[in-house]
Amino acid sequence: MNINKKLARIYTNALVGSLNTKERLLAAQTKIDQVDLLFRNIPDLKKLFFSPIAPKKIKTELLSLLFAEDQTLRKFFLLLLAKGRLNILTELKDNFDQELAQRLNQQSANIFSAKALDPAVLLKLKTALSAYFKKEIVSSVHIDNSLFGGIRIESGNYVLDNTVKKRLSRVSAAFA
Repeated sequence: MNINKKLARIYTNALVGSLNTKERLLAAQTKIDQVDLLFRNIPDLKKLFFSPIAPKKIKTELLSLLFAEDQTLRKFFLLLLAKGRLNILTELKDNFDQELAQRLNQQSANIFSAKALDPAVLLKLKTALSAYFKKEIVSSVHIDNSLFGGIRIESGNYVLDNTVKKRLSRVSAAFA
């Protein structure tokens, strides 16, 4: 495990320990997701925060604005800034999501389909997955026209691929 992953785990554990209710944990997850999205979508913002010549005062003010409504998160991100650890944000976000899912007994599932799924079908899938994993399923549905039909489910190390694309590749391999 590299040093950034270890640091992210330590910082995540500290943050999760300081947010003592489900509501605060969920609010923190939303805010961390937003900051991660800002850094990924606005390269100049990321450059500003990682630049050693950018004034620390500006960085501090921006973080204070981003986390104005939550003192714990504001102090946490200001600590990351002071320690030069904002570079672990992606690892921290991943660790936080995993820790939150574990605490809330949730399992994430990515569901891929060639077309939008009927809500009743999606509910059946989530119910079956919930029974299998014995956890609440938090799903993300993705439309992938290259699948032609069927569904693909990815959840942790579990993959169920019942797509037309996969079946065609098996037939093709059988004739190769």
